[in-house]
Amino acid sequence: MGNGGKLKLSGVNIPTAPLCAWKKNQILHVVENHCKLQLWDEINLPHDEDKQIPGPIITCIGFKVDPNAMMVTMSKEKCLALIKTCNEFLKISTHYSLYDFQSLQGHINWALNIYPKLCPVLCALYAKTAGQFQSNSLIHVNNDMH
Repeated sequence: MGNGGKLKLSGVNIPTAPLCAWKKNQILHVVENHCKLQLWDEINLPHDEDKQIPGPIITCIGFKVDPNAMMVTMSKEKCLALIKTCNEFLKISTHYSLYDFQSLQGHINWALNIYPKLCPVLCALYAKTAGQFQSNSLIHVNNDMH
């Protein structure tokens, strides 16, 4: 916006208000870009209403994103669940299927979206699964993974 309360679209100025509300499908929407969304509704341009999130902090792929503070965080519950999953998995002298290893790798890799300095953690997991192709083959958990 930032151009005096008007949204410029292909040479057409559409008046906007800094903060407005409208009702669609019996739901009251309060957003800054309501006119743009109304236009999209008028021309049947698809958009997900659940992604029109008002407020300073939004959730994206399970992380809390605060663009004003330039921070991305994981909720305490999700962090504790990841730690619990890792601890349960890393019991020495146990065996897990390749599928279980890959599932844990995916869970950790998801967390690495906001904690990239933890990437070396995946090295031992990748080493254990290298060359494995049968999803039900068992892989031994040992000290290398701690």
